[in-house]
Amino acid sequence: MIAHRFSAAAAILTMLAASSLGCSTTEDAQTPPSPDGGSDARPNKPSDSGPDDGSDDEVDGGRDGGTDSGDGGPKCKAPTDCPAPANECIEVTCTAGECGEKPKPAGTAVSTQTAGDCQKNECDGDGKIHAVDDDTDVPNDDDACTQDRCAGGEPEHANVSDGTACGANLTCVNGACTGCATANDCPGTDDECKTRTCSAGKCGVAYTENGTPLAAQVAGDCKMSVCDGAGNSTTINDDADLPADDGSQCTNEVCNAGMPSHANEPKGLACNQNGGTLCNGAGVCVAPACDDEIQNGNETDVDCGGVCGVCANGRGCGVDGDCASGKCTGNSCQAPTCTDGVKNGNETGVDCGGSCDPCPGSLTTLPSDGATDVAVSTTIAITFSTAMDTATLTAQAATGACSGSIRVSADGFDTCIGFNAPLAFSDGNKVVTLTPPTALTHETTYKIRVTNAAQDAQGGAFTQYTSATGFTTAAPPAPVQCTGSQVVISQVYGGGGNSGAQYLNDFIELHNRGNSPVTLTGWSVVYASNTGTAWNNNKTDLSGSIAPGGYFLVQGRSGSSGAGEPLPTPDVVGNIDLSGSNGKVALVRGAAGSDRCATNAVDYVSYGSGNCSEGGEATPALNNTTAAIRKNGGCTDTNNNKSDFETGAPTPRNASSSAVTCGCAPF
Repeated sequence: MIAHRFSAAAAILTMLAASSLGCSTTEDAQTPPSPDGGSDARPNKPSDSGPDDGSDDEVDGGRDGGTDSGDGGPKCKAPTDCPAPANECIEVTCTAGECGEKPKPAGTAVSTQTAGDCQKNECDGDGKIHAVDDDTDVPNDDDACTQDRCAGGEPEHANVSDGTACGANLTCVNGACTGCATANDCPGTDDECKTRTCSAGKCGVAYTENGTPLAAQVAGDCKMSVCDGAGNSTTINDDADLPADDGSQCTNEVCNAGMPSHANEPKGLACNQNGGTLCNGAGVCVAPACDDEIQNGNETDVDCGGVCGVCANGRGCGVDGDCASGKCTGNSCQAPTCTDGVKNGNETGVDCGGSCDPCPGSLTTLPSDGATDVAVSTTIAITFSTAMDTATLTAQAATGACSGSIRVSADGFDTCIGFNAPLAFSDGNKVVTLTPPTALTHETTYKIRVTNAAQDAQGGAFTQYTSATGFTTAAPPAPVQCTGSQVVISQVYGGGGNSGAQYLNDFIELHNRGNSPVTLTGWSVVYASNTGTAWNNNKTDLSGSIAPGGYFLVQGRSGSSGAGEPLPTPDVVGNIDLSGSNGKVALVRGAAGSDRCATNAVDYVSYGSGNCSEGGEATPALNNTTAAIRKNGGCTDTNNNKSDFETGAPTPRNASSSAVTCGCAPF
């Protein structure tokens, strides 16, 4: 290797020296050697390590290659005017018009190199080229089983580790790509789905059979990890790998096409968890109830019979009382017939009236049996199916022990109320009307009885009739409170213009509860969201006055759908945008401020989840078809929004609407 290195360097230097000698000019040949010992034709020194390149001795600083004018003028103006140097390690100079040369710094690399010889040709600092060790100039012997490198300037080709891959199913053994000795010489690793093989010096892979389960599995995921027959692992559905029990007696752990689930057990399956006795079909063990869609408890059918009310026709029953028809035969509720001995269906009597044969002497009452919210000022009217003998229709004049053929009682006929005389007859004596001398009692149920003393015009006696349920009078109206505000907010509607709205615009209605007019100049109505404080962002200033018992209508904005009828002519048009469900409105005199509740409030109303309400209770939430309406025509004011308001269809009133006086003195 050393001989090779020096041979290459010597060849390069010989070439460079020849080039230098071949470029001498005629003037150079005629010029005698300069006294400074130039390198025009000197032989190599004994210590030289390369060929004579013309720079063995001191560099000639006076080589004639310039533009000598012959009269002593300068021979060069720049180094480019001078002859080329003998080699890459000499640099041409032009100093004071004289051409010269100087060596390049030691270590300067030259252009001519031999790749992969672990050497680098460079300048030695004396104008000569020499070779130095270069362990980065790595050789390449194109052998996959050797590792090419330089060590101290010498190329080396060391064997790689046995088993290193060197081709398709081949490995290196003792530096030769000869195959494998054992499977462990082959590249890769073994696992459950593939194993390396070495056969006849060649590496291969043996694949585990497709579908072979792996050792590690995830329990309860309805999957199985298996080999795919190509050396990889995959998962397949395993509906036998059931998920863990969720602890409910009303679910069943199953796999369905590889998906775990806890399917609900059938409705009605017995269980004993959480105080329940039957599964409800939704995975929960529940106690018997009349709306659980399960036949349980003492029910005779699903959610009926026993304590759960009557069953429809065809449903199961135990006794007649389990059936809506009142007839249970063979544990099945029977449809009403005209011969079942029970008053059912549309019969007005037992097996008569309605779709059955007419009942002898049937009748109807007004108020009807079961009527509610009946005015206490009502009269009692009885309509018979035939003309009556008016002499047989009698009623007592004063409240007390029951007498007469027509009786009305609130205590099971221990006592009966009196009626004004005479009784009024109409429609050919088929209808008799009775008028109580005083109003009936609020929230009281009254029953009507006609005894068999009543006879028709032909003398036929009627079967005694008694109301099954009776009619119930209405609750007393809320008392008018005259200690609150004279002008109040009497109605709020925020669904204007929304889908399904009754009116096109939102509105706020005011009412004057007093007996004197009120000037509204300087007043305003303001709105904020249910928890907001930005009252002044939704404000409408008022003007004019509101008459005693009168109303004042403030129009607001309309929703995007544009649904609903126009409002009655508003008394003022504003731009308030009310929520259709939750919010708060205030009537203020002065600045509204920016607190949770408006300042200077004369009256305020919260609806839904509004957080500023009189009495701490808001009215119920509204929608596109309901408004918050102050009771008693706007007169009720107990300073409790929930008590003072009810929800209902919006009925906007303006200054032209009929006045509703509240009987309140000046506030």
